Amino acid sequence: LDLERTWVKDMSIAIEDAARERATERRGQGHVMSAILEACPLAMIVMDDKGKIVSANMQAAEIFGLSVEELEARAGNSKEWQWRDGDGDAISDDDLPFSLARDKGSEAHGIKISTRRPDGTAVAVMADAIPVFDESAGFHGVVMAIEEIAGQSPTPGPALKMRKAADE
Repeated sequence: LDLERTWVKDMSIAIEDAARERATERRGQGHVMSAILEACPLAMIVMDDKGKIVSANMQAAEIFGLSVEELEARAGNSKEWQWRDGDGDAISDDDLPFSLARDKGSEAHGIKISTRRPDGTAVAVMADAIPVFDESAGFHGVVMAIEEIAGQSPTPGPALKMRKAADE
């Protein structure tokens, strides 16, 4: 019985140590991810598996006229965005970059959409959305690179055109 208790105690210590190592490793990866986001010249947004923005860099904040904290308090499909296509029509959640990448399970490139900044000015962007999968191939979220399309309203990108054609 003492041998079993010792073994159980040793195993629980080993499990706790392994959990601490994984947590430390994740924090390290989080630090690396933060450094990459800040060093990247592109506007970058990272979304979790539900579409909530969990990380963003200053370049993304500047494009949308928000602080990083304000971006990270939103979901990509939040009604505050009022996303539009090139014709000025509202875009459904299914046609947003996050949803296209999640639903296809592959990269979605050149998605052109527009919104309004808090000051009322329009901003058109082109987004590339790349799905992220965990170790067991489960959907984990999306990383998006965003570029402002200066002085133009967006025309529907190839992924959105394909989806609209399929719907017709």
